[in-house]
Amino acid sequence: MPVAVPEKTLEHWVSIYLSNKFSSKISLWWTAFDKDILIHNIPNLPRYPGKAVSIELKTVTPDVNNNYQEVSIDICQLHKYHSGSGPAPYYIFPRPWWDGDLVTATKNLNMSVSRSWLLPPAELAFKRSKNQVPPSVKHPVWFADWMVVLSTEEVFSILGGYPQKKNGRHNKVPLVRWYQKKPPNSPQTNPPYSIWDPSGAKSQTIPPLKEFRSLWDMLLDCGNADSPQAFQINKKDFSANLTYDKIKDLLRSYADREREKAAEFRRIKDNSHEYFREIMPDNHEVIPDFVDYVPKPEDTVWVTSDGKLIEESTELAREPVSDDPDDRSTSQALVYLRYDALFPVIKPEKNE
Repeated sequence: MPVAVPEKTLEHWVSIYLSNKFSSKISLWWTAFDKDILIHNIPNLPRYPGKAVSIELKTVTPDVNNNYQEVSIDICQLHKYHSGSGPAPYYIFPRPWWDGDLVTATKNLNMSVSRSWLLPPAELAFKRSKNQVPPSVKHPVWFADWMVVLSTEEVFSILGGYPQKKNGRHNKVPLVRWYQKKPPNSPQTNPPYSIWDPSGAKSQTIPPLKEFRSLWDMLLDCGNADSPQAFQINKKDFSANLTYDKIKDLLRSYADREREKAAEFRRIKDNSHEYFREIMPDNHEVIPDFVDYVPKPEDTVWVTSDGKLIEESTELAREPVSDDPDDRSTSQALVYLRYDALFPVIKPEKNE
């Protein structure tokens, strides 16, 4: 069945958002089918101290006969993520404001406001799309405002009881159905209305959804001890009694030291554009596009949130193997944030 918005489009939009938000301080690695993302695989990730999280993008599939949009989850993949030794991914998916497919919905939106007004669907990738709609449009149009997040643990708490396979194939089960019209007996007050685990519990209680944009602000401050993430620190700083708070302190000290060096370099070089961007008009923090050393692979190690060393063979995430093309999901990425992106004095927003 055709999807409302292609996952490949969402991949590009997420990449644009993160690249604009974090500039040169972020690295992205989108996996191919049946390929491991190994955190010690040097071609995949930088060797600078920092942190890494994994994300799994899902789209919505419209059911025009029943007027809902559905997000489906591969249960075999969910179990693999949940039982894996590396930090499990965040599931990111749309909370749609439209019925049917997004292209048609955007065209209908254009027609409903003014025949002369045009918001191309591709513009929804950018924050500027918010300024291209009149005040009469109340729902969000920028994609970053209608994407939401659940952790693997939260998704597993909803769907973990389903069998991993059905008739020899990966079992795909709907996580949520979104409705623009209120379902009977729904306690929810605003669209889109939702039914969670519609094949089983049919719950109308909304789980603890996190907004897409707030996820990255949380991760800038390293989240909390339960946030699924991996940290890269200098090897000389690793110890057997390493804790989450000590890891945060280490990364903060790396970032503060880099800012001190950057400020001194700025005075010496008279704010040379060879090394620094100009201060943004809205007083965003100066973003240095350099660090003062290139570490060797043996200079750093990866650790979990509770300070355990992650061995080179550990998989941070892997797509499950399947011979059925319908079972193949490749919208999974490893997101790396360099240490000097963390704990910003001013949260980087820019155009995103």
